Amino acid sequence: MINELGIDQKTGILNKDIEYRENAYGTNKFKQRPPKGFCTLCIEALDDLTMQILIVCSIISIILNGIFEGQSHPWKFWNEGCAILFAVGACTLVAAGNDL
Repeated sequence: MINELGIDQKTGILNKDIEYRENAYGTNKFKQRPPKGFCTLCIEALDDLTMQILIVCSIISIILNGIFEGQSHPWKFWNEGCAILFAVGACTLVAAGNDL
């Protein structure tokens, strides 16, 4: 196999052959992809079905609590829904930060 590749067993590849081999076979390096932005990573984290379900449920919770408890507790009906939205936001930021 060494003879087929044209390599000397004692000295290895000669310096004059390196440029020819790089042109013929290419270098052994991967092209770097440009990194994704933080906003793109956040959008990808929100693409999760669980996050989408939680967002919809929190909006429904705010609406229903506003309808049924809005008159008796006008400043407290939004607590549960906003807590869920806050948790979704925190999970999204952590997931995007981990992917950086």
